[in-house]
Amino acid sequence: MRYTTNISLCLIALSASALGWTEAETNAVVREMVGIAQRQLESEASIGSDNIVFPPVPEVETFDDLFLTERQTQLSFWSQWTPAERRTAFENFLAETSVGVSHEGIPADWALLFCLDKEFAGAFIPARDMLLSTNVSADCRSVAASIYTKFAAPSEERTWFVESIITNKITFVDDHARLLWNCGRNKERAVRHDLVVGLCEALGRDYDAGFTNLTMHGSAMLYRNVDEPYNAYDLDRLFLKVFPSYETSSNRLEVALLGMRAGLHGGVVNDAGINVFSAITNQLLNAVQPLPVVDGL
Repeated sequence: MRYTTNISLCLIALSASALGWTEAETNAVVREMVGIAQRQLESEASIGSDNIVFPPVPEVETFDDLFLTERQTQLSFWSQWTPAERRTAFENFLAETSVGVSHEGIPADWALLFCLDKEFAGAFIPARDMLLSTNVSADCRSVAASIYTKFAAPSEERTWFVESIITNKITFVDDHARLLWNCGRNKERAVRHDLVVGLCEALGRDYDAGFTNLTMHGSAMLYRNVDEPYNAYDLDRLFLKVFPSYETSSNRLEVALLGMRAGLHGGVVNDAGINVFSAITNQLLNAVQPLPVVDGL
């Protein structure tokens, strides 16, 4: 993988040289595109609020709309770049970011969020590489976790990959890594949290698509390895779908007790605002018959 990455970086340098664009010009173009992507996302998020953010012109509806020639920018040489060249520069930026190359002034996490929002599957490889690297910011990793689990094909390799990340607990090189994030969780834990949430969603889709055995194996892996209270709600919903006997099992009691640990910091609630784990714990602790253990977990 490192060999492939080094080749890609060489190609980036060669392509920039062949096209005649300087590094400063390339960074300026990419910075402009990331800024456009950011304004588009902020505009969409502001819909229905009191502070409407106007979208860029032309508005970005698809991933390819980001690279249009007719887009107005502050760069005098913008029109000299073809849409294909802009797209190549943007994708090379993602690839460079994934191996820890710093581009001051270019917010890579917004570029990744745009790829996620516009469902650009081409961001999958950079996202995977970011999760393997120790030189990428935790903010980028968190988005990369969502991209990876959204676009990774259903496979045992995906399960193994997620397990390797959440169990190895890689120490991230990030200027803000020591800052606490939401009730004592630092950014390292936030990345693993997003990875688990994404895999829960992916496994739920796989189960609906008929990948029963794969989903059971992936769910069992999560049950064995996850000890983050804020993941309990997503795990509980997944296990209810995958394991028929889970609802009244000692396995669910364990997950509910895990979720109650998060409840100490404000509660874990469902979409209706109900604290689900307090009700589950009361029900299962007062079970008349001993709770069975679900086979497979």
